[in-house]
Amino acid sequence: MRWSLRDAFDAIKLWGRRVPHSSSFTASARKGKEGEDAAQKYLRQQGYRILGRNVVVHPYEIDIVAEKDDVIIFVEVRTRKPGAWVHPALSVGRAKQRSLRTAAAGYRKFHRLHDRNYRFDIIAVWMDAEGQAKLEHITNAFT
Repeated sequence: MRWSLRDAFDAIKLWGRRVPHSSSFTASARKGKEGEDAAQKYLRQQGYRILGRNVVVHPYEIDIVAEKDDVIIFVEVRTRKPGAWVHPALSVGRAKQRSLRTAAAGYRKFHRLHDRNYRFDIIAVWMDAEGQAKLEHITNAFT
């Protein structure tokens, strides 16, 4: 499968210049973006203030940084199709948790947020064929 010019520009907007050369990347990136869009909409509806999205703390990335009740929340969004064999949250293993902790520490240092409480949440998103999202928000998913 060849990329169209629009697919390439969409991928660059999503991922910067770190775009892998894979024919399946475009569909996967779109699914991930749709999941993040749904998660961001959900968080706003729940009263969270979005501080950033796809925040890069080199070499890591935080899907969503939000705030609620004076707590900074670092959110990892995992999107799957319905009928996936494994719950999306289970794909956030120790290595990913470690990289999120490192990225969060860098974010807090850069923004001088050392005195603020923070936590790590996971939002599991299942996208159906019509683009409808079902979400599960796991607060304090890990420490």
